[in-house]
Amino acid sequence: MADLDLHRVVAALVERCDRLEEKVEHLTAQNAALKDENQALKDEIAHLKGLPPRPKFNKSKPSGMEKATAPSGKARRKRTRGAVKSKLTISREVTLKATVPVGSRFKGYEDVLVQDLRISVEVVRYRRERWQERMGTASSRRCPSALSAG
Repeated sequence: MADLDLHRVVAALVERCDRLEEKVEHLTAQNAALKDENQALKDEIAHLKGLPPRPKFNKSKPSGMEKATAPSGKARRKRTRGAVKSKLTISREVTLKATVPVGSRFKGYEDVLVQDLRISVEVVRYRRERWQERMGTASSRRCPSALSAG
């Protein structure tokens, strides 16, 4: 094919594409008009049946469904709460001495935190001695009776 023939073919194809674009624009506008008319007819039928009208909303503003189905940028992790014990400041510490038989071995302390609410908060750590008796049974002092009553 000669250059002149190719030029004619290309010009014809460009003209045809332009006509098709115009037709697509016309059909898109016609489709939108038919959708509006169809919705108006549905609203009229609902009115005649005594049903409530459809709510009007802005078409340019996306609904929540688009946001819900779109993948989120970053997945946020929920913050976990820390331990409450570690945040408490101990205002007073009381060591409770246990009465144990002779020959018992000292095994350490068992902490009991008591939080009293007054005008100010007072956190007391009672350190109960723990002992292991010769027979193998564990022994420790009880907390003061005021604690068990509350």
